[in-house]
Amino acid sequence: MKDLGALLRTYISECGYTIYKAASLANVNRTTLQKVLSGDRALTEEFLNKLLPILKLSAAEETELRELYEIEKTGESIHRQRNYILHMLKSVPALSASFTTPPPFLELSSANWANSAVSKSPNIYSHMEEKPICGRSRLALLFSSLLFHACAQGEATLLINVPGNFPLIQYILNHPALHEKGCRSFKIWHITPLLKAPGFSSSPLTNLEILSALLPHAVIQPQNYEARLFYSHELLSSALPYAFPYWIVCNQIVLLISADGENVLPFTAASAVTYFKELFYASWKQSHIFLSRFTFSPAAVNEWTEKDVSSCKLRMLRYQPYLSVFLDETAVQHCIRAGVSERDALLHFMSVKGQRLSDSKRLSCIFSQAGLMDFADHGRIWELPSSVSAALEIAERIHILRKLYWHCKYDTIYLRIANPFILPLPEQFSLTLAEHSYLYFCSPETQDSPWEYVRTAELTLMEAFNDFYEYLADSKLIYTKEETLKEIDRLINVLSQRSTQ
Repeated sequence: MKDLGALLRTYISECGYTIYKAASLANVNRTTLQKVLSGDRALTEEFLNKLLPILKLSAAEETELRELYEIEKTGESIHRQRNYILHMLKSVPALSASFTTPPPFLELSSANWANSAVSKSPNIYSHMEEKPICGRSRLALLFSSLLFHACAQGEATLLINVPGNFPLIQYILNHPALHEKGCRSFKIWHITPLLKAPGFSSSPLTNLEILSALLPHAVIQPQNYEARLFYSHELLSSALPYAFPYWIVCNQIVLLISADGENVLPFTAASAVTYFKELFYASWKQSHIFLSRFTFSPAAVNEWTEKDVSSCKLRMLRYQPYLSVFLDETAVQHCIRAGVSERDALLHFMSVKGQRLSDSKRLSCIFSQAGLMDFADHGRIWELPSSVSAALEIAERIHILRKLYWHCKYDTIYLRIANPFILPLPEQFSLTLAEHSYLYFCSPETQDSPWEYVRTAELTLMEAFNDFYEYLADSKLIYTKEETLKEIDRLINVLSQRSTQ
């Protein structure tokens, strides 16, 4: 890694400045600058901002300099952790797109499999030889055959004891066989190791990698996917002491997985399958819940409201502001369609949320500019699925935006717009950190299914996201208070003009 002071010294020299000249042009103390360049004094944000205008840097050079500054200020591990979370957030559209793109394994379509000799066998397992299968292309053929066959048999259970960030797991969970209509009853139980914390410098990032790999499947899998965890000192880094430390059980076959996830040793003996099934179920009972899922319903979300909203701070990253906080009783009545089932429960849900959080500094929300504009244009409250929500009138939208403006101006609720060029928050995205409780994610809403919420209480992940949220407040990733107020005011004026036409 480059040295920040040395890099600054190089840029000053390339501009033809002496240290004295550079200090004079930047209006900073020469002795302080000398200490910064020699590494005897830490660089501050204010000092850096004074130096930048005189250094004549390209965009890439300024980015590199600021990145080195962040690393020096926070440490490399925290910097990498924050960048990884930012990458995750930028990849959120992949929940409905690229996360379900087949990974780089050899593909075997259902049509091709149906015409294969293996598919026509009444017992696919009779073709399995108990010898190592090596290489991704051969593993792809193996798992395609197993998954298509299991789905064709109807009800089946896949037991997985493999780290969640292995490419092999991505291949299995993304496999088109699991999205066939006949696979709705296919159950996937998955145990993954997570690294302990504190004391393990790589654990937050490694655990984030596992979350990033498994979250989309917990959200959008049509099957019954459950993930649990156990803590470990390390994900096995050496294949020598542990030739095949992981395993998968699929119906009447057990597959031992190598430490690098690139080799498989199958066994079809009934005694071996029974042994590993019993071992898995015993491990399952000893493991901890990693990702739990619940579908939107007034009862489920009211339970969340009772347990979490009433007792802890909520930090949110979402497409639209948390607008239910700003609804009065009339607006609550108008935002839910007449005649929908459980309408009374939905009305109670919206009212209780607003009452508990409207005058509380326990709530902070960072939201997208597009989401705010979407509300101004269409009047829909995002907290409700489109199947039950109704558009609010322009006068009601103006009233809500004025409340939003007031709370932002007087800091009764922390409200900021995410910078759309650096931190895009896509439609229907929601992340909520309930302090000391849970980390919630909400899925995109599809035509034939309601919202799915996924939550985890894993400590290292909550700490990582909490650090990231606090980092956002002083970063360029979100608009300033003044910029946020200006955008809210602009939309109020637009709607006011529309109402008079």
